[in-house]
Amino acid sequence: ERGLVDSTLKIRAAFYGQQEWGAFALTNSEIQYHDMRSHEVAVHSLERYTFYPDMVFTAVHFPVTLGDSLNPGRKIPALYITEESGFNRGVKFKAAVRDQNGKLTEIVSPARLRLKSGAGCRPLANPVFADDGTTALDYYCGNKILRTKLMY
Repeated sequence: ERGLVDSTLKIRAAFYGQQEWGAFALTNSEIQYHDMRSHEVAVHSLERYTFYPDMVFTAVHFPVTLGDSLNPGRKIPALYITEESGFNRGVKFKAAVRDQNGKLTEIVSPARLRLKSGAGCRPLANPVFADDGTTALDYYCGNKILRTKLMY
């Protein structure tokens, strides 16, 4: 997107489905979502210094799809940053968002998906796929596992 002033470090995730074809690219200073059907690009600043090692930075972003609460059959491409990454104390999500006409508008961090584990709980390493086809995060809380389904 901005080859003269920024460079792509990694294509972190690609999504292919009935309604969505796209990829998240990580650059030195941005997360970009490229829609392969319409060739639209949404850009979000990482608000970070570029001297962090590239390998550490790209390794903490994981692909995931979020269920759209307004359209239950639709999956939204997203990335999440793990709680144990050392850079964040909670889990952050970045999702590609479209307007009412289907035009790609931006990449956001949905407020309802900003999660932080409570006292006595620790996150398990990776997201899990629940029986109903959604993705979830698990937390070990002493004598039980707390599961948080990801619905946007």
